[in-house]
Amino acid sequence: MNKCCLCINIRTGVIIISFIWFFSGLYTAISNIVYFTTETESYYSFLSYVKAYNIPVSIIGFSISFCALFGLYVIHWNETARLLKIYSIIAYVIVATLTILEIVNIAIYFSYKDDFESKCYEIIVKNYPYKSQSDATTECQEAYSFSVTFGTISAILYIFASIYFAMIIQSYSEHRRNQYIQEDARSSKGNINQ
Repeated sequence: MNKCCLCINIRTGVIIISFIWFFSGLYTAISNIVYFTTETESYYSFLSYVKAYNIPVSIIGFSISFCALFGLYVIHWNETARLLKIYSIIAYVIVATLTILEIVNIAIYFSYKDDFESKCYEIIVKNYPYKSQSDATTECQEAYSFSVTFGTISAILYIFASIYFAMIIQSYSEHRRNQYIQEDARSSKGNINQ
């Protein structure tokens, strides 16, 4: 691959990907800390149902941000073939980690259906006392279906995007390694001719 997303210089693409992972990791970490430390009124916050899950996910989010910072450091200040190779390996570790997290998130969606619907019902009855019991139940079932569908589709798209991101980083790493090899060959050939 010579371009990221068919039109962006591959080096620029790696920088953009690193920033995406940095901010995504921070968002994941901070939102899970918030889910862990507060009681939410939203029934859409599936992750608030599993408090023990929030701390490891926060640590993973901060780790992903740190890895992205490493990638930005390599790209901007210390772009060697060895460090680029390490970053490309880290990118695939990030993909594996994100894939596992998204699968667990989907499992949580399905495991906490009753909690979601009961909290939804409780909130609707509290905030909209004029709604009938059947309307509230139907609304909660529809909200659950929407959340599971949206969450699953988002997880799948995020996994595929992350795989593509890792492939871009690996491609850039290999591209730069080949450039370094060619530069070394030229400089050693120049030294032989002198």
